[in-house]
Amino acid sequence: MEVALKVIWDQNNLAVSFLENAQKEKKAVTIDIDTSGQCASRNAEGSTKGYFAGKKDACGRQLARVLIL
Repeated sequence: MEVALKVIWDQNNLAVSFLENAQKEKKAVTIDIDTSGQCASRNAEGSTKGYFAGKKDACGRQLARVLIL
């Protein structure tokens, strides 16, 4: 099952094919990763107390965004 899911992921994931093509063509690839926090209620699922600029005793989630150019 794990192997089947990996094959499906590799065939349908645009990032994998993009990176493979760039590697074959020896082109540079820029990967931009943003791990900024997002404020949320203390009762929100996955919410934890943390630092949020300008907000004292705030809770939220750590969200990761990835952009491949």
